[in-house]
Amino acid sequence: MEGQIGYFRRNHFTPVPEVDSLAELNELVDQWDLRDGRRRIGSRPRTIDEYFQVKRRSKVLQ
Repeated sequence: MEGQIGYFRRNHFTPVPEVDSLAELNELVDQWDLRDGRRRIGSRPRTIDEYFQVKRRSKVLQ
């Protein structure tokens, strides 16, 4: 999971996006997050969102 934060930052905040407001930046981040959630890492069988759900369920059960 932690590696995905670096991926997100490198791919969406480099270079720094030019926006007119924090609301506009938040909208961009939401769009990027949705798109990245559907992404697969290499040939892994699940998407980022699917792995996140598995991790979330395991934390709830602890």
